[in-house]
This record gives sequence, structure tokens and C-alpha cells, in this order.
Amino acid sequence: MRTMKNVLSLACAVALAAPLTAAGNMNAGSTPATGSMTGSGGSLSAGRQRGQSIVVQGVTLSGAYQSVMFSCPLTFFGASTYQWNWTCSGGSVTIKDPSSSIVMSGKFAGATMKLTGAGGGRGGHVSYTYRFSGSFIGTMKQGATIRAVSGSISTLATTRIANGAPGKVVNFSLGW
Repeated sequence: MRTMKNVLSLACAVALAAPLTAAGNMNAGSTPATGSMTGSGGSLSAGRQRGQSIVVQGVTLSGAYQSVMFSCPLTFFGASTYQWNWTCSGGSVTIKDPSSSIVMSGKFAGATMKLTGAGGGRGGHVSYTYRFSGSFIGTMKQGATIRAVSGSISTLATTRIANGAPGKVVNFSLGW
């Protein structure tokens, strides 16, 4: 009886691990793609109705990649006195190299964004900050190899206008 339990436990472990290994590895014998990118510049804009999108474009990346842009369709928008909240999913994430070839493409599995304000007071200026955080799935081309990737994106953008107007991206990071 004990041997049968051990065999079943091992079979379950192998059955559960196999799809995870295959999902992260599109080419037999290769390892899943991993890495990170950072950048800044460009703009972030956000709709306030379902069907509109959070859009980041014109971000310049450090390293061998040139630019990133993404669009994430809204599934929720809610506003309170001191904070605005968005959720989104789907859309697209695109990263290009210096020759403008797409090296990574994917879509959002889910994301959230908050807009908060700070400052003000007597004659003071209020500044607003967008904080976007999302997870994505997609593919990455490295030479002739195309690999499945999944990871996360975080973006910080600032503006002086609180109506969803474009903010300047001051920090972008992506890890996969």
C-alpha cells in the first residue's frame, strides 16, 4: 500500500510539472527566456470608460532594445476624492530593437493602475502620479529562436493634470 502511494505521488508530481515546463519552453532542449529591461521617456494616457485603454508609448529602453509600447483595455474605472483606480486586461505589449523589428509581443493577463495626488496647500502645486502594474504573457524572438515568456511590467508616470491627461513616463521596468 505504501509503495502504491509513493508511485501515485510521483506520477502526480510529474504530471503537474510537465505542462509548466512545456509552457515556458517552446524549443526542446532550450531554457526558458529570462531577463529584464528598464527605460523612461514617452507618455502614459488613460481612458475612463470601459472599452478605452491605458496606453504607454515612446518609452526608450536601455540596452539592446529600442522601444516599448503597450495598450491595455479597461475592465474597470473608479474614482474617489483622493485616488483613481483602473483595471485592465488583454491588449498588447510590443518591444522593438534598433532596426524596428519586433522582438517581444504579448498581452496582459491582468493589470491595475492608480492615480494619486500630492502637494498643494498655499500656492503650492499639486503633482499626480500614475502607478501601473501588470502581468503579461507572450513570445520573445532571440535570433532564430522564439520562446514563450511571462512576466510583469511596472510603470511610473507623473503629470500636473488630474483628468487622465497624458503623464510623462519617469520609470519603466519589465521582467520575464
